[in-house]
This record gives sequence, C-alpha cells and structure tokens, in this order.
Amino acid sequence: MIVPLLGIIAVVVALVLIDACRNKILFRIGCRNIFRRKTNTIIVILGLMIATAIISSSFGVGDTMDSMVEDEIYSEWQHTDVTVFNTTTEGRLVPIPSNTYQNLSSDILEIENVRGVSGEVHGSLPVLNPESRLSEPSARVIGMDFDEGEGFGDFYKDGESFEPELDEGEIFIDTRLAEELEAERGDELVLFTVGSPTGGIYTVREVIDNKGRAALRGSRKIIMSLPDAQAAFSLPDQINYIRVTSIGGVEDGIEYSDQIFADIEQLLKEDPEYSVLEARGNKNRVLQDFKENMSQFTDIFFIFGTFSIIAGIVLAVNIFVMLGEERKSEMGMSRAIGMKRGHLRRVFSYEGMIYAAAASFVGIFVGVGLTYVIFYLLEDIFATFGGDVSLLNYFTFTAESMILAFALGFLLTMGTIFFSVTRISKLNIVRAIRDIPEPPVSKKSKKVFYMAMAGLIIGGLLTLLGTGADQLWLPVTGISLIIIGIGTVVRRWVGDRAAYTGVGVFLLIWWLVPLEALDPFEGYTAGLEMFILSGLFMVTAGVLIVMLNGHLLTGGMEKLCRSETGFKAVVLSAISHPLKEKFRTGMTIFIFALIIFAITVMGMIVGIFDTNIDRMIEEESGGYEIMGFTGQDQFIDDIHQEIINNDNLDYGDFNKIDSAYRGSVRMVGDEGEPIRDSVIGIDRNFVNNNTFGMSDFIDEYESVDEVWEAVLSDPDLVITNAPVDDDFGPPGERTVELGSTVTFIDHEDRPQEKKVIGFMDQSVISGYFMSKDTVERDFNITLNSLFFFDIDENVDPDELGRELNREFIQYGFRTVVIDTIIREALSATYMFFDLFSGYMGLGLVVGIAGLGIISLRAVHERRLEIGMMRAIGFKRKMIRYAFLIENSFITIIGIVLGSSLGIAIGWLLWYDGFRPMGWDFSITWGSILTIGVIAYIAMLLTAIPSAHKASKVSPAEALRFD
Repeated sequence: MIVPLLGIIAVVVALVLIDACRNKILFRIGCRNIFRRKTNTIIVILGLMIATAIISSSFGVGDTMDSMVEDEIYSEWQHTDVTVFNTTTEGRLVPIPSNTYQNLSSDILEIENVRGVSGEVHGSLPVLNPESRLSEPSARVIGMDFDEGEGFGDFYKDGESFEPELDEGEIFIDTRLAEELEAERGDELVLFTVGSPTGGIYTVREVIDNKGRAALRGSRKIIMSLPDAQAAFSLPDQINYIRVTSIGGVEDGIEYSDQIFADIEQLLKEDPEYSVLEARGNKNRVLQDFKENMSQFTDIFFIFGTFSIIAGIVLAVNIFVMLGEERKSEMGMSRAIGMKRGHLRRVFSYEGMIYAAAASFVGIFVGVGLTYVIFYLLEDIFATFGGDVSLLNYFTFTAESMILAFALGFLLTMGTIFFSVTRISKLNIVRAIRDIPEPPVSKKSKKVFYMAMAGLIIGGLLTLLGTGADQLWLPVTGISLIIIGIGTVVRRWVGDRAAYTGVGVFLLIWWLVPLEALDPFEGYTAGLEMFILSGLFMVTAGVLIVMLNGHLLTGGMEKLCRSETGFKAVVLSAISHPLKEKFRTGMTIFIFALIIFAITVMGMIVGIFDTNIDRMIEEESGGYEIMGFTGQDQFIDDIHQEIINNDNLDYGDFNKIDSAYRGSVRMVGDEGEPIRDSVIGIDRNFVNNNTFGMSDFIDEYESVDEVWEAVLSDPDLVITNAPVDDDFGPPGERTVELGSTVTFIDHEDRPQEKKVIGFMDQSVISGYFMSKDTVERDFNITLNSLFFFDIDENVDPDELGRELNREFIQYGFRTVVIDTIIREALSATYMFFDLFSGYMGLGLVVGIAGLGIISLRAVHERRLEIGMMRAIGFKRKMIRYAFLIENSFITIIGIVLGSSLGIAIGWLLWYDGFRPMGWDFSITWGSILTIGVIAYIAMLLTAIPSAHKASKVSPAEALRFD
C-alpha cells in the first residue's frame, strides 16, 4: 500500500514542482504568503495536521498491538512450534501410552525441519500453601523429562539459565504463582492430585522465570518430573501432551510451523495407531489469528477517529476559505493586472502543498504522542479485566506506519486544499476589489443541476448495489443522496431556503425511521459505519435547517433584547455576521455538532446500560447469585452432601442448589470445518428452578417454560446463547439461526443433528443446553462440573463465594458472583466508552481551536467593519461582548444541535435494540450538560484573545486601512 501512495504523492509533487518551475513568479508569491505571516502559517499548519494525527495514532495503535501480540506469543510458545494432543468431552487430555509416543516421536523427528520432540504430562491442579493459607484453584502443572529437552530452550532463575534437576516430591514454580501463594524456595505446598482428597506434599526446589522451556501456556505454573506428574494425574507410563520444535530460534523458526503442522496432520491420519491424537497448536497460526483480532481493535479506533478526521477536513476547508476571504482584495487586484483564475489556483496550490507537507509531518509526531496517551489510559482498563500486561512496554511506532500516515495525511490535505482553492479562485474582479459579497448561485445554474443529477444517479446505484450486497449502509446512503439530489433540482423553482430546509427535514425523518419500519431491508447487516453515516447526514441536515432559517433566530433574539439599552445592538450585530457568512459558519457549527453528536450517542448507550443494570443482572443470573465450576480433572458427584458434611459451610445459607454436566465437544462448522463448543447437561431441578429469560424462541412454543420442557424431554432439541455475528471484535463462533440444525460429533464419531429452538438472554454460560440424559448418551459426560447457587438474601455472595473456593479447593473450585462480575464488566466497558469518547473528543478540540483561529484571523478581515462600529458609537467593551456573543452563538447552536441529534439516535438505538429486551430508556442529562459546559468554557477561553484584539482596533486606523 505504501508504494502506490508514495507513487501518487511523487506524481502530485512532481506535477506541482514542474508547474512551479514554469511559473516562478507565482511560486514566489505563494511562498511569500507563508513566510510573510509566520503566526498565520503556524495556525494553518496546526489546523491542517489534525487528520494526519488521527490517522497516525490509529497506525500506532496497530503497531503497538502487533508488538504486544508478537512478544506475548513468542514468550508463551518460545521454541515450541507445534503441539499434539486431544481432549475428552469432559475436557481432560487423552492419555498416550509410552510405546505409542515413542513410535510417534521417531516418525515426527523424520519430518523435514523438525529439531526436537518432547512428551509431557499437562493438566491443572489446585494448590495450597499451608503456611500463608493462600491457594490457586487451577495451577498449570507440567511434567517433563528433562533429558528430552534438546531444542526447547533453557530454564531460567533470576534471568540466569541453570541445569534443571528435581528429586522425587520436588517442584519448580514460576514467579507469578510464587507471588500469589507467598511461597519461596524450600516451602512445602499441597497439591490436590487426582484421586486424592487430601492431596500430596511437594517441596519448592526453585522459583523460576516464566521464560525459556518453562514459558509454555502462560503463568501460574508448576513443573515437576515426568514420573511425579504421571503419579499426580494417575497416568502410569503415559503422557498426554507432545511438543515439537523446529530448526531455528524462537522467532525465525516460526517459518516452518505451517509445514511441520501439515506434515504431522498427514502422519496422524495415515497411521491408525495415532488416530486418537490431533495436531492442535501451530505457533504461526496462533500469531496470525491474534494479529487479525487485534487489527479489528485498531479498526475500531480508526472508525471512531473518523469523526475527528472529518472535523479536521472541515476545519482545513474553513481555514482556506478564510484565507481566501482575507486576501479577497489582493486577489481582485491581481486579477485586475492580468492574472487569470488558473494563476490564482496555482498560487494557492503551491502554498497549500507546503502547508500540507508541513502539517502532515507535524501530524505524525502528534499522533505518536496521542498513541502513547491512549495506551497509558488502556493500562487501567486492562488492569480492570485482570490483565497483567503492561501495554506501554510494547509501545511501538514503525517507520512504515509513519510513512503511510504521512502519505495519507498529505493526500487528504491536498485534496481538501484543491477543493477549497477551486472555490476561492471563482471571484469577480470588481466585487473582490471592492470587497462586495459574491451573489448567490443562480437557480438556473446548469452546474448545480448537473451535480444534482449526478447525486441522483450515484444514490440510485448505491441503492441497487445494496439490494445485492445485503449491506444496510448502501441503500440508506443511496436514498439520502437521492433526497439531496431531489432538493437540489427543486431549488430551481422554490429557491434555496425552501428546497434545502425540506432536504434537511426529510433526511432527519429518513435516518430516524426505526428498523422495523424498513421492511425491504430486513435482514441487512450493519456495523459501525452506520454510526458515522448517521452523524454525517443528520448533522448536515440540522446545519442546513439552522443556517437557512437563521432569520427566525434573529427575530427571536430581537424580541428578547431590551430596546432601551445598547445590548440589543450588540447582540444583533453579533448574530448577523455569522448568519451572513453562511458557509463558514455552517462548517464551524458542523464540526461542533458532529463531535457532540458522537459523544452524546456514546453517553446515551452508557446511560441505557446503567439504567438497566439491575435488569441485566436479573437476566444473567437466572435466579442464582453464584455459579461455580470445578477444575479440569475434578468433579463433584453430590454438592448438597459435600456442603452438609463441611463444618465451615452452613447449608441453611442456600435456598437452591442445582448442578449440570459440562464438556467440550466436536461440531461441524458452517462450512463443514471441525470446531469445538460446550454442551451443558441440565435436569428437572434446573428446569423448575431457573428463571433465565429468552430473547427469542420458535413459534410452536408459547412460553419459555415450554421451551425448557421440550429440551428436557426431546434429545434432538437444544437451547443456546444468542448468536454472535459482529463486524468488529473477535469473530464469533456461534452464528446459528433460530430453528436451524446444528451437527455434533458424539463419542463414537457419529453425527448427531439437533434443532436450536431458543436463544437465552444470558452470556455468562456459553454453550448448548440439553438434557443430562442426552449429554450422557451422546457424549459420555456423566459428572457434575457446573453448579448454580440461590442463596439467602442476608448472606454476602462475595464472601460465600470465597468460602466455597476455600472449602472445595481440592476440586479446583472457582465461583463467579453474577452481580460482581457484571458490574466489573460494565465498569470496564464504560472505561472503553470513555476512551473512545475522548478519542472522538479530539474533534471537539479541533472545533474549538478552529473557532479560535477563525475568530483571531477574522479581526484582521473585519477591521473596517469594526472601525465603522466604533465610529457610530460602539465602545470597546461592546465590541468585546459582540465577538464573545458571536462565538457563543455558533458554539451553542453546535452543542444544542449535536446533543439533540445524539439523543434522537440514542432513542433509535434503544427502540431497535434494547426495547424488545424490555429495557427502559433514559437520557444522560448530566454527562450531556457536562460536555456542553466544558465545550462552551473552552470556547470562551479561545475566543477571549480575538475579542480583546478586536476591542483594541482604533476607528481612525481601521477606516484609513481601507
């Protein structure tokens, strides 16, 4: 992508420079304008660099995410390139007899580019430090043959490699587990091994680093000798996990991962002895999948940054229009002495290219700083999710991204400049010299008519394309362009005000139509692009309505102001100027309204979630306060009896206790590929006790109770979570449709087709719900590993959850308190919304800074006007108030317009998405008013210098200036 962009830039620059060499005088004039007014140049560059800064920061986010993913994957996998194993339906690793492993190991070593093979025992066990009374319910346990580790790296302690050696009953633990258990070298830990309710005592030989050969599969790790691990997991003379390493190092060896993985897959298929095993891990594929998911995260930042990019483009147009107005007399005189319009375009193009290059260069480094701020804020969000990764350690900005950001920013800025220059150069010599406003575009203008027809044709084509692509943005955009085109044609007979006011009204109506009313587009997919398009079209519509009906505002203000004071004159003069300069004022209002709109919509979504949090907890909990899970190799046959027999638990604290089977099973994906998902086996008690709601179920059932009863009695029916099919975020694995058939592979490798009859509201437990009898028959899952607790209202669920974890540590028991986990998840979600709002808020900074820039430059442009006002009796403070009121007028209109439209879209999102779920609507007045007040105060701070400068203009000097 970089080469074509650089090629385009080279062509553009070459053409401009070649033209400049042929027109040296014009080139000097353009350069003179840059260096003659250095302050003005700095202001213009800062205004133009915004788009590049946003693009640059988006690339920086991607670079940093890629750096983090690469480092984490390489740190986790180290020298391991391929893993071979399989799991049972309960989630246990399938045992491999030693003789089978020896044969397979020999065959794998014969594969090209394979350097080493290691057979190990992997699993999870609860561990307790009796001295500190701290525990970990699911520590990763790895049993290794240390003599078999050639090519897999070294073991490290305090950054130094060492030769591993363990006696019977000795273990290594990594630093993360040592911190959590407050354990150190020489401590004795209790491991609750398989088949042993009391566990065994193991001595910590060393606390090792999570790197080298000990780095596989994350932290909280215990490493023991292979014989000890076989005894701990009751796997005599067996392994359950095979690692393969390629020639080369940690990073360069990855180039062989795909080839080795494919060869091992073929080997396992060809030999019946190995049929129970699967090639399951491929370092290169894992790396690419993570990068793809992270790229979607980057795309989200770019999407939200689009609002600020648009604001930057509009500001750039405004700045050049302002420069054109400021130099209008100068350009008129230039035309009078022989310059043509093409000459003016050249002068501004030369000047603009230098501005664009400088602004793009500055924007790159502003984007670097902005990226750093983003990841500084993301640190807290990741910490909320429990992540221990320091994102700032991976802060990266590649030269490729810098070049690409510069190229895109330069081309975008140059395009904006050429558009502005074309408009500026179309001036009448006499009107320009005398500084007379240009007349409105004629109703009979053929150019406007042709533009209208082009809009109608493009809109029609987009609408037609949308019918085949099933993308909602195509037809809604097409119809919006058709509305604008029709209005532009109609203006030939009714004039601008009536035509474009009608366009604005119809656009607002079109974009506020609920989805359920758009029958022709039912089933069309929509993503975040609809958010951007709705903002563009709705804000444009609002600006058209306001600017073309400004006389109503003037009339209203005239009636409100007292006639016996000079304040009325101040107010009316302050309002009249922005309404006279409709284009510039409309563009400024557009910037404010667009960003306020985006931030308001985000706030509305947060407010709806916050208002309905109790409903969410009720839906997610299903009538239970706590859910519990056993470890990978542990199960509880009778949870009731376990609690009754436990002296530290009170059975009276529990109103209801239900259990379920849970396991991972094979399925056939949408395209026939093998996938895995969870199944949950439920019984009569769960069906009678749960209150889980359903977002939808097939028509032949009249109630949720009937759906549960059907699943309990019919083995061919299942219920699952609502489908996941989003254009952003990690790709969803469950995209089934209601009433469709899904195919499972049972424990005897036979396909089992089952019909999806309902979608659950909750998302805490993911999988397919069916009866325990069905799960036992089809998948041989027979033990309880998932538990639901409805507790007494006087009992603290968080404390009881911790008690259950402590008392059932031997089962690797972990609890989830529904209320707590949902509030924590929402808190992290709110932090993401705040981050995105702040990112979009850069556009608000653009608007405020742009208004300040334009106001400051307008003092020079309106020097004669200010002098005349002073001459007819306006005092300095009246001039100061007039400028402040003028800026306040523009800002308040933008804030009110953006907030109103944001609330309207927030209502539409609620009506289409949340209302069918029974959620209540709410308006976050507090956050909306806060953003508005902050924006207004910031505007005042930027407007005060220009107001003060205007008040200092001397009437005599100003009038002589003409």
